Amino acid sequence: MLNPTTPQQVRTYFYNAWQKYSSNQPLTDLEIITCECIKLHPEYHQLLSSQKCINQTFEIQNNPFLHLSMHLTIVEQINTNQPIGITNIYKTLANKYTNHDAIHIIINCFQQVLTKIKDEDIKQIEASYLSLLNEVTQS
Repeated sequence: MLNPTTPQQVRTYFYNAWQKYSSNQPLTDLEIITCECIKLHPEYHQLLSSQKCINQTFEIQNNPFLHLSMHLTIVEQINTNQPIGITNIYKTLANKYTNHDAIHIIINCFQQVLTKIKDEDIKQIEASYLSLLNEVTQS
């Protein structure tokens, strides 16, 4: 499971996975999925060939690590059908467009939803989540 706490950890993960792939080293299942996403974006290959990318600054609209992270998020959602129905939506889009384009369409929708969430909403969601977890642990 990928559970970074800093942007540098995310970037290091992508960099290391790509380095392992590029040198034909064995990859974990998650690294295989990660490298499949990276392979779809040749514009990132040169960037990921240098360790300098870990500390490089990017505008949010042009951040390759954010984009690749979104790819992984959507692939995980599709693979687990969470939220329920997303796998069928993906299949419908993939029948109309390429698999990669279908993922990008879903990414765009996901980003639209994320940009509408306000700090208060996040706090309310977190509070509800923690409350539910507390209930479960007490029963």
